[in-house]
Amino acid sequence: MKKLLLLCLLLSFYVQPIHSLGNVFVVNKDYLRQLKENINPTQVDDVFGYDFPVITNPDDVMIIVNKQVQLSAEYEPNDLVEVDVFKVGATTNKQMRKVAADALKELFEKAKRQGYTLAAISGYRSYSTQNRIYHNYVANHGQSSADRFSARPGHSEHQLGLAMDISVASIGYSLSERLAETPEGFWVRHNAHYFGFIIRYPQGKEPITGYMYEPWHLRYVGVELATQIYLCDCTMEEYYFMVSEKQ
Repeated sequence: MKKLLLLCLLLSFYVQPIHSLGNVFVVNKDYLRQLKENINPTQVDDVFGYDFPVITNPDDVMIIVNKQVQLSAEYEPNDLVEVDVFKVGATTNKQMRKVAADALKELFEKAKRQGYTLAAISGYRSYSTQNRIYHNYVANHGQSSADRFSARPGHSEHQLGLAMDISVASIGYSLSERLAETPEGFWVRHNAHYFGFIIRYPQGKEPITGYMYEPWHLRYVGVELATQIYLCDCTMEEYYFMVSEKQ
């Protein structure tokens, strides 16, 4: 029944301009076209000394950061807080912006009530921290391999303070595709949007996002946008028309 309902919702995208699902507007082609014409989700400027356009509205929770646009080296959110959830590993990278930290706490608590224990692994990273991590990966794996699983400095969502890598005990709290095969990973995939999170780098979307499948990487975008992205089974790049419509 659930699969049939979802199929009907997806088919409705091609029948009418906007389908209302409670208080959330569901994405369809006409709605996306209006979005493309009227909203610039990545307000960017060309800045001397940077290889890519630099985002000028980094505090917008719906902003997209990827391989085509970047954050300035100086950007740091001014409302970072320590997440109040179960944490594993180093204690220096468990911060998020408050709106995302509050939402993560709600997600973890809901999961716990339904029998699933999640762990926060890695949150906010500064530009300098990402620079060090990326170049360590390049040194150990080569640049082409590193670029598949690590963002270059300025291109990481972790610098936004809106991303958190999560894991579970059954896979040793590792950051692994095996998370998707666990009951917890399945639950997160189909419930994260209720709390404003998306799986930012979905399976089979590497040609679009530029990154390998990362079921552990949660990105906060707000409930409405997260729900729309979940229902249309697309990436932020596709949602914001940053890829060819033929892909």
